[in-house]
Amino acid sequence: MTTPSIGHEELDQLLRGEHGQPHALLGPHPGKDSVTIRAFKPLAERVEAVYGDQRVRLEHEYEGFWTGTIKGTDVPGYRLEVTYDGHTQTVDDPYRFLPTLGEVDLHLINEGRHEQLWDVLGAHVQHYTGPLGDTVSGTSFAVWAPSARGVRV
Repeated sequence: MTTPSIGHEELDQLLRGEHGQPHALLGPHPGKDSVTIRAFKPLAERVEAVYGDQRVRLEHEYEGFWTGTIKGTDVPGYRLEVTYDGHTQTVDDPYRFLPTLGEVDLHLINEGRHEQLWDVLGAHVQHYTGPLGDTVSGTSFAVWAPSARGVRV
């Protein structure tokens, strides 16, 4: 099974903070007969996607981007096992969760007609059911800044 790759130019855009849709590159991406998982884990020695009693080793693709393929078309509730300097930790992949701004939100914001911006922009605590039936809690943060560019200082 081959893992589709992304051009280095697009990955460099993400590294520079210029890519407008990180979910388009990172996280799970269902295909015809498999799911590609891509994670950004700079300085990691090893990255594996773990789901149920299965695990898939992700291969280092470029500049801290790791990619692997899972058989099937359904996205499993996976976690990432990441090894840094010989120590392994299990973490949730934040890009496994869908973006908090949907297509309708983006359309209405673009037209200047969204009437409940406080519900979709800014910081909001989110709770999801994790892959092991546990609760995954975190904060989503959405900003509308279509002309923004990342700057390294």
